[in-house]
Amino acid sequence: MGHCHCHHRGLVVEYGFTCIFGCLLPHQMETAMEIGFGLVKILVGAYALLVIILTGKAKQLAPFTATETRSQRAFSVVIVYRDEAHNLPALLASLSHIQYPKNLIELLFINDGSTDQSADIIHKWRLQEHLFDVTLMDAVRMGQSPKKEAITRALTVARFDWVVTTDADCSLPPRFFDLLNNYLEQQPNARLVAGPVGYRADENPFADLQHHQNAALLAVTMAGFADENPWLGQGGNLCFSKNSFHEINGYQKHLDCASGDDVFLIQEMHAQFPGSCHYVVHPGYVVQTAPLSDIYDFLNQQIRWASKSKKYPSAKIKWMGLLVAAVNMGLVAIMLAWWLGYTTGFIVLALWAVKIMFDSLLMWVPMRRKLIRSSIPWFSGWLYPWMATAIIPAVLWGTFTWKGSSYQS
Repeated sequence: MGHCHCHHRGLVVEYGFTCIFGCLLPHQMETAMEIGFGLVKILVGAYALLVIILTGKAKQLAPFTATETRSQRAFSVVIVYRDEAHNLPALLASLSHIQYPKNLIELLFINDGSTDQSADIIHKWRLQEHLFDVTLMDAVRMGQSPKKEAITRALTVARFDWVVTTDADCSLPPRFFDLLNNYLEQQPNARLVAGPVGYRADENPFADLQHHQNAALLAVTMAGFADENPWLGQGGNLCFSKNSFHEINGYQKHLDCASGDDVFLIQEMHAQFPGSCHYVVHPGYVVQTAPLSDIYDFLNQQIRWASKSKKYPSAKIKWMGLLVAAVNMGLVAIMLAWWLGYTTGFIVLALWAVKIMFDSLLMWVPMRRKLIRSSIPWFSGWLYPWMATAIIPAVLWGTFTWKGSSYQS
């Protein structure tokens, strides 16, 4: 073993191990810091390259331009709800203002065990809206994927081939069905059509974080559709052919995962019918939803979203997820190293700033397309890596709570 070249040298005989520990640990720590910072630099560089690629692809997805249509299609709208009394009035009000023949819209509300006044709110609204064909059903829970089971049950009574899914905490824009009908006429090969979901402006502390996270997800979603290899989508704005749904056996392959009624359907539809999945880029086609205000619900949502990525069939999206997770963990680690006095702040802040800058670049595409409001992630960019790192143990080994029930990640 090499000699100790520090002020502990004279204590080697009496405190041999202590001296070695005291002398070598700082040197080891310095080496570890150099390796760690080098690794984080590589990860941030790889992330920057990934963002440039995704941004370039997302820009290729052309905005949709509506034209004059020859016919009007009928749609079955499936809405699964559970304890949504607070959110349902906004959804129902938006349905009342839809600018499309209401006799061509069938509404299927599936009650997934609500204990509040949700069902009563829908009943009262149905009495006021005589033009809609409204069906209320109760979900029958068979396994660990209640929403997929509820949607599948609704399809057994749906009258029309084109099915739209949205959520009880969403609101639809007035021209939603008109634009969807127009898009389907322009894309006769379509079997599935996805669209953007945006967050309403809100004053709660986590609204900006959710808005910017959603902006990044929209950009990644657009990049996947532009690359004709769709990875992601949002169940609050999804339309698919019922016949095609049955042809791919619906959700049968993914009933072991509590969530994912949107992404697994998109990925399976693309696998069975390449080129049949489309994405509508139009400001008038954006479904709005309310941001979560409770930190507990917010963290559980993040765990639920992240946990389903383990079951994605695409290796590409898994590697992207691993890279993003590694970057976030690396940034948190070097920030802690700075706080503990192992390094200076300049390089730490520089790496964080680079990450936030490229986050902003990724979000720029949906913002420029006016799918969501424009803003810069000054606060959320600093907060998100901490949140993403904190939930990793729960994603890998824990559980999450969704709509009052617990599920294995």
